[in-house]
Amino acid sequence: THKEQERKYSPSNETISVVIPAAADHKSQIQLNPLLKDHPLCMIELAGKTLVARQIETLVSLGINNFCLVTGHNREGLEYQYLRGQFGGPSVNLIRNENYSTTGSAYSVMLGLKHTDEKTLIVYSDIIFDRHVPEELLQSPYPITLVIDQAFRDLPRRDKALDLTQTVTTLGDAYAARNMLPVKFKKISKIGKNNIEFSKASHEFIGMMLLSKEGLQLMKTAWGGAQKKYWDKEFFEAKNIEQASMTD
Repeated sequence: THKEQERKYSPSNETISVVIPAAADHKSQIQLNPLLKDHPLCMIELAGKTLVARQIETLVSLGINNFCLVTGHNREGLEYQYLRGQFGGPSVNLIRNENYSTTGSAYSVMLGLKHTDEKTLIVYSDIIFDRHVPEELLQSPYPITLVIDQAFRDLPRRDKALDLTQTVTTLGDAYAARNMLPVKFKKISKIGKNNIEFSKASHEFIGMMLLSKEGLQLMKTAWGGAQKKYWDKEFFEAKNIEQASMTD
């Protein structure tokens, strides 16, 4: 059952929710325009299944059954797919970001987080991932955990601003490197789209994040404070808080 799977993959036997922001129009990625004329990026099909349906299917296999899908640009296609039952058996709550054209990914995520008070996965709607990625992420003991990857260096350069990071190197990391051991968790010292030189970045944030109950409350509190303080002025790399991305 879903509950048995959830207990298996969540070490503290907590209920897990998923927020998938799918409101953006990706207008900055010009090469995708022909594909996105009538539907959002997450509706692109691979082997007969849309990206978002694949995501939900993978996460359901880990026992997760509560999803919040934040729609916006060309939302009709997503809503039609939902009504046809293309997302299978899990509970999927559709939330509309009516201001998708003037807001950033953080705004959409926070709309979704309003509907949960439990351990929560945030998954960008346009990413492809293997099952082991969220499976390992769910084991994190930290309040806020991001999935970062070093593969960006070897991939063809993409027509988009990457969410680059710099991490803190510890003695433990050095020991692991000498002994060819994997390092599962690293502390991020800096993250952003334009504030880190490509050559100095250590990883790329892939668009998946885990919030414990504590992390969720920290995120909600920080967002509430930032909305009051930065509603009309720059917030890190964004013009204001409502246009902020998750890496701001």
